Amino acid sequence: MEKTSALIQGKRETSPLHLLVLCSGMAALSWTVVWQIQASLALGVSSWGTALTLAVTMAGMCVGALLAGQMLKSLKDVNGLRIYGTLELLIGLSGLFLMPALHFAEQMDTAGYRMASHSEYWVHVLGIALSMGFPAICMGATTPVFGLAARQFGTSISILYGLNTLGAALGCILAAFFFIPSFGVMGTINLIAAVNFIVGLVAILMARRDTSEQAEKQKPCAPVEPLDIWQEYLLVFVTGFATLALEVAWFRSFTAAFWSTTAAFSIMLSSVLVSLGIAAQLVPVLRRKGVSLSVCMALAGIFILLATPLVERFDMFARMAGDNPATLFVNWFIMAFYVTVLPITFLGLGLPWILERQTSTARWAAFYGFNTLAAVLGSLVAGWIFLPAIGFARTSWIIGAMVTVTGLMLMRRASSKSRKKLAFAGLAAQILA
Repeated sequence: MEKTSALIQGKRETSPLHLLVLCSGMAALSWTVVWQIQASLALGVSSWGTALTLAVTMAGMCVGALLAGQMLKSLKDVNGLRIYGTLELLIGLSGLFLMPALHFAEQMDTAGYRMASHSEYWVHVLGIALSMGFPAICMGATTPVFGLAARQFGTSISILYGLNTLGAALGCILAAFFFIPSFGVMGTINLIAAVNFIVGLVAILMARRDTSEQAEKQKPCAPVEPLDIWQEYLLVFVTGFATLALEVAWFRSFTAAFWSTTAAFSIMLSSVLVSLGIAAQLVPVLRRKGVSLSVCMALAGIFILLATPLVERFDMFARMAGDNPATLFVNWFIMAFYVTVLPITFLGLGLPWILERQTSTARWAAFYGFNTLAAVLGSLVAGWIFLPAIGFARTSWIIGAMVTVTGLMLMRRASSKSRKKLAFAGLAAQILA
């Protein structure tokens, strides 16, 4: 009875934090959809434009996480919620200046093209980085702060990361299919900024509460799989690279199926984010059950290979979705989620799993920053090198094979028979793909 009461009390204490994290994730990806639309206006409808938007966003988040990790490392008695609230206020404030910043970027683009037409792409990169860089840095800085808030409230960083990701999926859908059609771009910007302001103010007010008792109840889970530091970094790099490379590759197929850049970007991104959110929520359960992360990575690669022919033929499935706009969107999302859920869920276990093993802000920031850096590289390599040179299918084959081999390399505890079975399954999936 006492245990049940304590559990209910713990949920009451963490529920406001969980709601804040969910709402901030919703706002963050709503911003990303707005940025992608503006980037499409500047760069045209292309995988290159999508890759650039994702790359700038992820690069800013990488810088933000690393800066926050170093700053928090040197501070003592830091209140995570107060910092989190301040960051949310800064994100909302910078969002209000988005349109003037984009107007300035357009003027830069025009001037740069007149001076040297061959440098227009680099002017695009600089303009978008100046417009989106600061809020992206603030978004990235929230990740190590999540770790402090998790410790402060006696909860799991992977749970907070997962809720933030699920909120991001919701924001992606709402921004593309409700906010922007209903309120326009400026109305959507004001609405998202208001969400950031509310989250920031509530977080700062919550920071005044004494949560030391909850923090004392937190007991770190012992690692269930021995991994060296270089192996942890390898897993974080491969999962980040593969996830964003797949997003850019799948974007091309989804664009052909959904006839709209915004619809394709939002459906693709939201289906991926839901899977990533589910993965993060599963991490504490899987770790308690002693599941091997390396085996999960090998399975992720196999599922990527098996999903490739389905994504490649996605336009055939999309034609059967119906004519009513609401029904059409729901069916599109269900089909996209059905095809991508297994590869992305297994792939998405990597980062929150590794974060859960760490105990310091510097480590949280380092792993998250390395993951986002790998994601930037993955989006650029896929958008600029692989897709133009070898096409969608072969790009997915390379990514799937890379993830499978990484998982097999790190399978220490598995028997040679198990490794051979997974290797054979990977080879069979490669042939089928």
